[in-house]
Amino acid sequence: MNRSNRQLAYSLTFVNRRMSESGELKVIDTPGADDHFADAFLRVTPRRVILEPYQTQTVRMQLRKPSELAEGEYRSHLQFRVIPETKEAIQAQSAGADKGLGVSLTPIYGLSIPVIVRHGALEATAKLSDLKILRTSNPAKNTLNLNIEREGRRSTYGDIVAFWDAPGKGEVEVGIVKGIAVYTPNPRRSLSLPLQHPKGLDLSGGRLRVVYRETSDGSEKQLAENILVVP
Repeated sequence: MNRSNRQLAYSLTFVNRRMSESGELKVIDTPGADDHFADAFLRVTPRRVILEPYQTQTVRMQLRKPSELAEGEYRSHLQFRVIPETKEAIQAQSAGADKGLGVSLTPIYGLSIPVIVRHGALEATAKLSDLKILRTSNPAKNTLNLNIEREGRRSTYGDIVAFWDAPGKGEVEVGIVKGIAVYTPNPRRSLSLPLQHPKGLDLSGGRLRVVYRETSDGSEKQLAENILVVP
């Protein structure tokens, strides 16, 4: 959907990205031995879209698996990018012609979404490790550092939720970060979870229960859990 007040053109392409241990996704040109990408058997139409203000366009994807495709998980990212208007480039060239040299930086806006193809019976398990609270002088800025360790032949995706449980006070949610993926072939991802301090709550003398859970078909499934005892 074009949410702007002017006509925009978009290009749709598949790009291949590799996830770092910190969760950063970098575009790569040459796949490694453990990289399995899906762009070779995915198609999207149309590949270029021109939309008037607030107009929408449906795009379609087609999957064609090769008959000899080996079991496993294959992933590429569908990228949507705004195509800069031609007149912007012409204006930059004209300005440069008057002064001998001109440089114009035009931001190109876009986003990408992962497209995952799973072929065969694939399983994965996860566990949470190295839980540590990093405290600051401002309790509202305390964070929880942890690692997600993944094993198996598929990626994991879900929410990380932290619950504080103090004797006699019951359990209360103190932090959540949604949409955390550990893509294959990565065995681990490190992250920081901001901790929320409800009024009157001190994170001491209790325990922090951290859960990694996914939502599928409207139901929740717990992927991993760990408990940090805080003196």
